[in-house]
Amino acid sequence: MIEVARDGQDSQSTQTAKEVTDAMIELLFPAAAQLRGSEPDVMDVIGGAQSEVGNTLSGRRVAHEQVFRFYLEHVEGPDLLASYDTERALDRMIDRTELDTFIRSLDPARWQDVVSNISGLQHRFRREHAVPGIIVLLNLWPDMPQQQSGPGDLGLRPVRNVVRRAVEALLSKLESDESAAEAAVQRILPELTSLSSKLELVLQIGYGQHGLNLVSRAVANMFETGLANEILAAPADQLAKEREVLRILEFAKHHSRTFEVPDSCELMFTLLRSAFRKVITMSFDGSPSQQTTEPNWNRLIALFDGVDSLQLRVSKLKASFEDLMPWIQASGMSQDAAEDLLLAAELCVSIDHGETRNEET
Repeated sequence: MIEVARDGQDSQSTQTAKEVTDAMIELLFPAAAQLRGSEPDVMDVIGGAQSEVGNTLSGRRVAHEQVFRFYLEHVEGPDLLASYDTERALDRMIDRTELDTFIRSLDPARWQDVVSNISGLQHRFRREHAVPGIIVLLNLWPDMPQQQSGPGDLGLRPVRNVVRRAVEALLSKLESDESAAEAAVQRILPELTSLSSKLELVLQIGYGQHGLNLVSRAVANMFETGLANEILAAPADQLAKEREVLRILEFAKHHSRTFEVPDSCELMFTLLRSAFRKVITMSFDGSPSQQTTEPNWNRLIALFDGVDSLQLRVSKLKASFEDLMPWIQASGMSQDAAEDLLLAAELCVSIDHGETRNEET
């Protein structure tokens, strides 16, 4: 009958089928009757509703696929569980301690889904949510595990992009008020526990590629200069713990004429990890089928002002590799993976160094 109502070949049969289908929907799912015929932008896409009427997932309405699956299968899927957690997180958004305690009490494998859903609840944010929410999310970021993409996607879901969208949604409550945005950043920055998180915030409020232009250019430059000086003054062992150390040092180099990468084997190894991006190709059913590594080698060469300087650092790292192994393993990397990384770095250096010599001759 539903097929007849959809095809519409026989007008009389179609009309009868539509009436019966409508009556069936209203009888089985009364709450869904108001959603029939709604425009696409009213329907919810995991928290992205434009109004409360369309917020079918957070409202637990059967019109949403995940709620409908629960109705039929009596099993709560991961998306539905994440939506529960997101609602509970939103209730605690105004209290930094409560929000942080709640999110960290969840399975870390679910953090990324919860943070992703938070960005979809922008229409329910208030200005007072911005400071505590941003502090918690940016401090959570360094501890968030990478999450595998769904079927048909390639690679891992970038954690930074998920956090960025959520922070951007909170920062949107400070738009059109430069003084309020500046005051909020002044409160947030001292509470952030990593330079990676501080850099993400400073870039978001400014005028760069992902900047929201929330403050004046003079204020944005002030924050950037202050952060660059903090990075330059940071000890090497602190930099070696940063999630995005390559990006941090590139930022510092951009703001300093006398920049030099600190001479540290731990930092050099972290830079190699940061420069070699892991890509996992997914099979059709969502399981990982192939893993490859793509180097951002040119960025490293630019950071060290040439391949000769980079080769020297890689050679020093190789000479100290055995002594460094306990530190590497404590950072969560196996000996085999570390050796593969060093071998890949040596190969890239030898290739680039050979090409440079050929160009000189």
